[in-house]
Amino acid sequence: MKQTLKSLSARLRSSIAGTMVIETAIVMPVLVVISLGVFDTGRMFARQTFLQSAIGEATAIALAAGSGATTDVNQIKDVLVQSSKLPADQITVLKKYRCGDDPTLLDSSSTCTTGEEVSTYLQVTITDTYKPMWTEFGVGHDITYDVTRTSQVA
Repeated sequence: MKQTLKSLSARLRSSIAGTMVIETAIVMPVLVVISLGVFDTGRMFARQTFLQSAIGEATAIALAAGSGATTDVNQIKDVLVQSSKLPADQITVLKKYRCGDDPTLLDSSSTCTTGEEVSTYLQVTITDTYKPMWTEFGVGHDITYDVTRTSQVA
């Protein structure tokens, strides 16, 4: 009996049949978590890029309007709402003005001195919230995007 136990023990120590299964069981959950994190991070960056592209579209429309077309702020906002599929309350399109060399942007050009050069700007702000998948497990929190671009149009 002792001899049989000894030989069984020796055979088990020299056997490598189950080592790959054990290693896989240890490493696989870590690889799955890393893969999901990379996937979700890619989705976050894609959303940021999408929002920046939408603002670029608004800038292109405003520049076209400045070169002769007649497009107002509300029309630009409507185009952004339709193209981005975001609610209107998440998109703000404002005209801003700058008097002469003063770097301050104003809400109205009427505060500029008569005869002073007035530059017109378009300020587009898009806000959005992204809910990463790991927040479902109580890790982290929602990410709020607040993308603003101010472009001189005239």
